[in-house]
Amino acid sequence: MDSASTVSSLPDGSKQGTADHGTVGYIGPCEAMGKFTYALRVFALDTVLDVPANLAKYDLINAMNGHIIDADEVEFIHYRRF
Repeated sequence: MDSASTVSSLPDGSKQGTADHGTVGYIGPCEAMGKFTYALRVFALDTVLDVPANLAKYDLINAMNGHIIDADEVEFIHYRRF
C-alpha cells in the first residue's frame, strides 16, 4: 500500500482499537533504557466494520477477515537514553 505520500489523516468516523495496555488509542514507547523495535500495521478494508472501539485484537482480526484489500507495516527503532 503506497499511501504514505498521499494520506495525511483518517476520515471522520475512523476508529482506533484497544491497545495491548488495555486503553483505546496509541501510546508511544516508554520502555526501560535501551533499544526497542516497534511495528505499526495499517489495513485498507473494502467495507466499514460495525465493531465497538474496545474490540480485542483477535476479534478485530476475525472481523477484518475477507475484507482486507491491502496492508502495510513500518518498523521503527526507539532508543531511550535517560
